[in-house]
Amino acid sequence: MASRSTTTTVNPGYHTPPFPSLYWLVGPSDVVKPAYLYHIGDVWRFNLFWTLIIYGATHMAAAFYAVVIVWWGGRGGSKGKGERGGGSRTKGDFNKGRVLWMVPVVYALIAGVEGVLAGSVVGLM
Repeated sequence: MASRSTTTTVNPGYHTPPFPSLYWLVGPSDVVKPAYLYHIGDVWRFNLFWTLIIYGATHMAAAFYAVVIVWWGGRGGSKGKGERGGGSRTKGDFNKGRVLWMVPVVYALIAGVEGVLAGSVVGLM
C-alpha cells in the first residue's frame, strides 16, 4: 500500500479558502482564481460540509414527497372521490397526521448519519 507524501510545500501566506467553493465559476475571468486545500483537516471539513448539504437536501426532498403522497395520495384507497361521504376526516387520517411529522425528522437523522460517514470516508482518503 502506497503511503501519502506529506512533503508538499505550503505557501507561507496560505489560509484556508472560504466556504462554499474552491473554484467560483461565476464572474469575470480575471476574478476566478482557483483555491487549494493543503491540510487534511481542511479537506475533511470541505467534504463533510458538502456531503451534509447534498445528503440533507436530497433526503428532505424525499421526505417532502413521502409526506405529500401519504397525506394526499392515499385518502381514497380504491374508492372514487365521492364515495367517502362528503370528504369528512376519518380516525385513520387523524392518526396519520399525528405521526406524519416524524418522517422529515427521521429522514434528517438518517441524512446526518450518512453524511458524516460518507463525508468522513471521502475526506480522509
